[in-house]
Amino acid sequence: MASVLVGIALFEVFHDVQYLSLVWIYNRKRVESDSSIGGFMRFVFRRSGALVGVYVGLVLAYGGLSLSKSYVGIDAVKNILTGVVTASALLHFYYDGFIWKMREKSTRQSLGIAGGTADVSLGGFLPGWALHGAKWVAIFVIPLGILWFAEVNSAKGKLDVWPQSPRTFRRARGPMLTTLTELQEAGRADEAAKEFAEAIRLNPGSAKAHVNLGSLLTTKGELDAGRKSF
Repeated sequence: MASVLVGIALFEVFHDVQYLSLVWIYNRKRVESDSSIGGFMRFVFRRSGALVGVYVGLVLAYGGLSLSKSYVGIDAVKNILTGVVTASALLHFYYDGFIWKMREKSTRQSLGIAGGTADVSLGGFLPGWALHGAKWVAIFVIPLGILWFAEVNSAKGKLDVWPQSPRTFRRARGPMLTTLTELQEAGRADEAAKEFAEAIRLNPGSAKAHVNLGSLLTTKGELDAGRKSF
């Protein structure tokens, strides 16, 4: 495609249509062949043209969750929507890691494909759930912990080196204001107020510095000084 944007849009359409069609076929055949499946799954994945429309509607409604965040003014609701979308996206990729095992007979049967091998059995020293958990600790929990530790210590390092930072750094508006906000959030309010005042002296036209200083002074109870900054 000459347009990267159109190319990405077409890729998403082709991928989503193909994937969601496979999901429909897979679950419809499971419902038809497995009497133990009931409830919502059996209601949606039946042989019915109307329920295809319900299925597509549910897909579009889920896609609209992330868009609806822009129109929600309540932070609590916005956080819930963000959590639902994030958790379900992670679960999607998590389940995709092992549900589409095309070599296994049960998966092939649910897609209407003949052949396949017997389902893999996790035997051995550890039970299946323990082995599965150990793998996720190794590939997800430990790397995430390392990243979190590095991020926390990186933030502390910036605050520790701040008093010795050269004047040229303090003239860099973006990094300076970011670090001053971190000073404020770390509870070093007096130090942050002093540095915000210095930032305003160096850059009198910085609206962000004026607003942050005003907010900080108001929080400290210095209302007249805070009003002046605002």
